[in-house]
Amino acid sequence: MSKKVIVKDIVIGDPICHPWYMFCNEYEEWDLIKDDVIFTKERYLPKLMVECGIVDSISEVRRNRPELVTNLDKPAFMEIKWGKSRLYIQIGEWYILKINKKLIPVLAIVAVLGLGAVGCRESNRVSHNISKEADNFNVTRRLVVINARTDKPLFELVGNFALSNNSDNELEVVCQTGKNEFKKHFIYLNEYTIYTVEDISGADVNKYKYEVNFLPETIQPITITTKD
Repeated sequence: MSKKVIVKDIVIGDPICHPWYMFCNEYEEWDLIKDDVIFTKERYLPKLMVECGIVDSISEVRRNRPELVTNLDKPAFMEIKWGKSRLYIQIGEWYILKINKKLIPVLAIVAVLGLGAVGCRESNRVSHNISKEADNFNVTRRLVVINARTDKPLFELVGNFALSNNSDNELEVVCQTGKNEFKKHFIYLNEYTIYTVEDISGADVNKYKYEVNFLPETIQPITITTKD
């Protein structure tokens, strides 16, 4: 009889950042999984594996994976694989630290570096969420295409749009003009053109309205005639 596959999220000690950063893509997911997360003070990895049910005994770890016979003392995040079972472990600081005066500056540096790492992860997540909102037509932006040789703008589009590049060196701009109504524009790019995208979501605009502007002198006039 094969052993049951076990997947556990574990937090040891006092983590530097909130566990949702490590175990979730969105903060809202934390409410769904937090009751299943194991919070413990145990740092001896083989004993932790026994408590989670991945192995039957510490000696089983010693025989088969001696490199896992270790104490988890330093802040880190790791994945432990045992067959098809997995442990995802966020290792935090000790709950009680015996501190002497010589260690205080070192601990202060570690704390600053830890906060910096959290800030980086948070900024990456914020950037991802903003891009996602923009692709869902919830962010008002200004797209400007500029002639790099003359520094003159060639094209301007203001509104709620999704933006991507295709294999033909074109910008694909999809604008939402109503509920389930969209329009698509193509802008060809070459070595003499650049573009910028500016977030102006604080402006008071209609979500389903967008504006396209061309620099007048760059557009050749067109005369339309009709024949009876």
